[in-house]
Amino acid sequence: MLRRRKADALKLPDKVIDEVWLDLTPHQRVSYQKAEKEGVVELNKFGDTVTVTHVLALITKLKQICNVDLASGQSCKVDYLKDQLPQAVAQNDKVLVFSQYPEKTLAVVGPMLQEFNPSYYTGAMSERKRAEMVREFQGGDRCNVLLMSIKAGGLGLTLTRARYVFHFDLWWNPATATQAEDRAHRIGQTKTVFVNYLYSRNTIEERIYRMLKTKRALFNQVVDDLSDSHLEKAITREELFSLFDLEVPQSKRS
Repeated sequence: MLRRRKADALKLPDKVIDEVWLDLTPHQRVSYQKAEKEGVVELNKFGDTVTVTHVLALITKLKQICNVDLASGQSCKVDYLKDQLPQAVAQNDKVLVFSQYPEKTLAVVGPMLQEFNPSYYTGAMSERKRAEMVREFQGGDRCNVLLMSIKAGGLGLTLTRARYVFHFDLWWNPATATQAEDRAHRIGQTKTVFVNYLYSRNTIEERIYRMLKTKRALFNQVVDDLSDSHLEKAITREELFSLFDLEVPQSKRS
């Protein structure tokens, strides 16, 4: 079997990747700390019955607060986007914004970015509607910002009108993000593509980032288009529990 990386087989414009580290807004920080403290207390109450599902539920809740604090409507990531989008739109460049939470993040972020006339692409839409949206994004002028579910928009689409990509949050498998951003960085792209990974400091996002950093390097060494996104392929049970300084119950160790 011969494995060829995309960079070896295709001659494409550059893809510039930037990691953007942001501080939660004051209201976000209060909501985040409260949710984490209460969540860890609940996990400890489970004792030996605590499961991966329980841990993942808390991680999901914290990541969604890092995106947008529903209690206050504040978001350091939305604030950053509002600073960046005017320049892109002024240059007649188009933008993709990916998130794994279409309802809890993208549906909330959309109205906050109303001045940029964003469109919303998710798996819940009909195939016809999604096709129309892609055609408008590629060939029209009305849609400059496309908010996309990473599951619905991560594969099989050509969105080469986009020059800027923002990852609002990250999947466990780093290759999933690469697949999504390569909707713009593929055959037909004639300009440099700028990809921004948005992280919040001193949160679960930073802990996960550190844990996956070595794995990301390994993925890139082996092949740059892994399709597997199952959690157990990316991170162990012990690593997952350690995010909250918890130990895997003896009965659940394998």
